[in-house]
Amino acid sequence: AAAAASRQARDDADADAREADALLDAMAEAYHKSAAVVVRPTSGAYDDVLRAWSTSSRRGAAERAEERLAEMEEMWRKRQRRRMRSGPGGGSDEATDFDEGGGDADFDEEDDDGDGVKPSAESYAHVVRAWSNSPRPDKVERAMDVLRRAKEAYRSGVNDAARPNRETYHAAVAACANFRGRDAEERARALRSAVGAVKAMKKEAGSRGGGNKSAFAANSETYQLLLDCCARLLPRGSAERERAVGSVFESCCTEGLVDEKVLRTFKEAATYELYRTTVLATGSGSDGGGRTLPEEWTRNALSKLRAEGRKPPPLSVDGVFLRTNTMMEYKMRKLRTKKNQKLLRGGRMSWVEV
Repeated sequence: AAAAASRQARDDADADAREADALLDAMAEAYHKSAAVVVRPTSGAYDDVLRAWSTSSRRGAAERAEERLAEMEEMWRKRQRRRMRSGPGGGSDEATDFDEGGGDADFDEEDDDGDGVKPSAESYAHVVRAWSNSPRPDKVERAMDVLRRAKEAYRSGVNDAARPNRETYHAAVAACANFRGRDAEERARALRSAVGAVKAMKKEAGSRGGGNKSAFAANSETYQLLLDCCARLLPRGSAERERAVGSVFESCCTEGLVDEKVLRTFKEAATYELYRTTVLATGSGSDGGGRTLPEEWTRNALSKLRAEGRKPPPLSVDGVFLRTNTMMEYKMRKLRTKKNQKLLRGGRMSWVEV
């Protein structure tokens, strides 16, 4: 039953992708046939199609997603060339535009955001995910090639929106984790590609003029993905796997990014002895009765709670968040304060001046 449900889910994802792809072609045809522009493909429409293809694991899905990305890249390049010709001393002539194929296949007129059809970091991430789900044996190389194209488009000044962000790099690491080749050297190469992608992401975060550096900084998911790569690509029980898993977890602890998912993945990837000496032997007691990880290991995890001004609960050595007595008392005080405020607003209580 589970296998049948899985096959049905794959069939549904593939059907949805094909339907979205066909709709994009229909929009293009309607645009060219209509004198009055009603609908036309936009960056958002292309991204929707890429997103649909990224969820399909059928053969040919990743290839089709990359074809659509190539269309976006070519449209943007044509728009850039026309802008250069129309600049000072340039000018634009229709014969040249026609020779470049800027007619029937081109939708680089301005989008709602004024940029026209333009691949973004999100566009590249969708295609990398499509390769991650592909059954092809060269999926890692193809995913890394898409990541490289995004970098080059940004660094060359062709497309400022193409700069890979954390999601793009994460998609590339996931593609490495999904590699299913049996050759030991190929699996080791996939792991090196994953580590290289994370190092490149960290370099972007630390570079000057990086803009929003938080979009490139490693987070808990980064280390969960790397641990998953180690577990899937290196032989269980091997010394190489123990070293790799231990090194990745140590870096995560140093950066304070251990959360429940990281700890669970580490427990699955490591031998019991490594888990015992690294985690169980390090945990300390809490006022809730459980053994918890050192606070410095989790100090930068659960950023959403911290952004809201809330202190995350301590994480136990078993990967469970504990409710300590101190936390329960704080919550009770907060609830009482809220209840009193509601009573005051409702007029049931009033302050008496004396």
